[in-house]
This record gives sequence, C-alpha cells and structure tokens, in this order.
Amino acid sequence: MSAPQETPAVAWHDGAPGDDEVDTLLRRHVLAVLGPGVVTVGRLCPGCGSDLHGRPWATHARDRRAGGGAGNGSGTGIRHTRPREVWVSLARAGGYVVTAVSLRGPVGVDAEVVQDVAHGWSDAVVLADGESVDGSLGGWVDGWVDASADGDADTGTERDDRARARCWAAKEAVLKRRGTGLATPMTHVRLAEEPGLTDLPAPPGLVAVLAAPH
Repeated sequence: MSAPQETPAVAWHDGAPGDDEVDTLLRRHVLAVLGPGVVTVGRLCPGCGSDLHGRPWATHARDRRAGGGAGNGSGTGIRHTRPREVWVSLARAGGYVVTAVSLRGPVGVDAEVVQDVAHGWSDAVVLADGESVDGSLGGWVDGWVDASADGDADTGTERDDRARARCWAAKEAVLKRRGTGLATPMTHVRLAEEPGLTDLPAPPGLVAVLAAPH
C-alpha cells in the first residue's frame, strides 16, 4: 500500500450545483485520488448531530478483483475492501465548487468572492484581538503571494479587498478543519498560530485557502 499523500488534493468544478450534485463531485474527486471503489459521502453536524447539514465526510472501499487464482476460487467478480475514512472539505463561491481530499487527517478549504467579503466585512466579526489585515497576522501574511491576484493591475483598494477576503477564507478553512465551521466565531482563530495554510489559485474575482492537516 502506498503512503498517504502529503498534500491534500484540491479540485475546482464549474457551475452552481445543488447538494446532490456536490456530493457527486465529491465522490468523483475521492475516486480520482484513491482509484476504483465504492465511495460513500454524507454530512454530520457536530452541534445537533443531524445528517442533513454540517461537516462533509467520506469513506472509500477499494475494488479488489476476486477469482482467477490467488486462492480465491474459480469465480470472477469484484469485492471491496473494508471502507477507509477519507477527510474531505468543500466550498461554493461565485458559481464554482472547490473540493479537497486528504488521507492524512482533517482538512479545510474555503473560497470567497472578493467583493462579497468587501461589502460584508467587519473587523469585530472577523479579527481576533490584536489582529489586523495590514500586516499583524504573522509570517503567513507577511510572506503572502496571492496566487489569484492580477499583480500590478490591482489598485490599493483592490489589494485591501483581496487581503480581507483571503483572511476570511483562511479563517473559515481553519474552522472547517476543526470541524465546527462558523459555529465557532472567526474571532476565536488567530491565523498567525495556525499551521498548514496555503493560498490556492482561484478563478477571477475569488480567493481560496487550504488548511492542511497538522
């Protein structure tokens, strides 16, 4: 058996699908990572225990050919190994879906429309005590290269808007990795103390951040 991949796999999907279609996208992504098998996906809310909403989960039972030697009898067919847990996360923004699949542990991914965050931004809702978007979030922000920005084409205001959207996306990604989502206030997350954060290339007008297992 190969070792688990070190970096979660991330995929973007076009369109604005409903929940059933999102589950299909998640299944396809797990199959792309782990190969043929049976993928089961669902939701579990850590607060109320509902399976109608909450954190997505997935399992994968690998195909195993049966029969034709190896002591498996003379018949042929497909059996499946015992299902293994696969950690998954997803986000929807701007008509896109982004999914993340991890074999190492809990993962979170979030995407945001820059202008939506700009219109809804509030320091009191997003920032922990002592945090600011202009540089005091720690080394992760200080060394940031925005993977989806247009570089010199951005004005100062546009860069500020992107920085706020990136901050928002990073905090939501962390909360998804924790498994609580926005049931935990974003002000309870200090980005400078969170390992495994990575900017993702994103469609125009969006930012996206991955919170990898740690």
